[in-house]
Amino acid sequence: LVRVPLADGLAKAKELLAAQPGDSNRVVHVLSDLRAADFAEDGDAVKAAVGEMTAAGTKVFLVDTAHPARKPG
Repeated sequence: LVRVPLADGLAKAKELLAAQPGDSNRVVHVLSDLRAADFAEDGDAVKAAVGEMTAAGTKVFLVDTAHPARKPG
């Protein structure tokens, strides 16, 4: 496992997607414990990156991997 800042990981995903043919299905799964600290530091960059990818037709799924599981709400 490698831990990188969420914004950096999304930037790398965008780079990899840009190298793919335009007619390919684009799906990004982000596995994270969704730490509040990540969003406090890079929240605007994360929101912008996800927005740019979805605007370009990429499906982005954020998967919360925190243990123990969080309660809804």
